[in-house]
Amino acid sequence: MPFHWILEWNGSFFERTTLRDLGCEIHLEHSGKECPQLAIRKAWEAEEKELDASEVSVAMDLTVMHTNGIHERKINYCSCIGHDERHIQLIKYGIFPSSRKAPRLGLTTAALKDFEAHNCASKESALDYMDVARRKNNNGEAHDAP
Repeated sequence: MPFHWILEWNGSFFERTTLRDLGCEIHLEHSGKECPQLAIRKAWEAEEKELDASEVSVAMDLTVMHTNGIHERKINYCSCIGHDERHIQLIKYGIFPSSRKAPRLGLTTAALKDFEAHNCASKESALDYMDVARRKNNNGEAHDAP
């Protein structure tokens, strides 16, 4: 799963950035490739906005908690005829969604297993575990984490 922190050279020093900021989108189903129906939707949107199809994104935002922090990602769901519901597509990918209808937050299965281990060993609460995840994003300004 692409939940890495990236260091990008800004001309003076390496600055922390995300895969989302670099344009990475997660495609569910189709072995990680773009859904054929998504290409059609992009073409329609591009035609309406008079843009090139490569400039259009129909991906949805999803905040994901992983063992190394909280990440914001762009998710492209499969929209082929007979496709699974969105929450099922996320579960197949290894993300447990916060809701069934319109997931905007999810936890990776690795994060759930890590929380279970912490909770069993030290009775750590979910709130404390979430605070640690925020601090992994930015220990100085943990309250700014998504």
